[in-house]
Amino acid sequence: MSINDSILNSVGLTDKNIKFLISDDGNFNELVTIGDNQHQALRYRATLTTVPEHCP
Repeated sequence: MSINDSILNSVGLTDKNIKFLISDDGNFNELVTIGDNQHQALRYRATLTTVPEHCP
């Protein structure tokens, strides 16, 4: 199983057109602080391998 497939499974996605971007140091996510209440969240960066035909 590829790293990309492992990430897809861990975040509950099934679309194989999503490719996660992995940084030069091997990270595929980062802990960020967001919002007025300073909540912490994991941010993933990804791209689509094909252009969607249309969006609902």
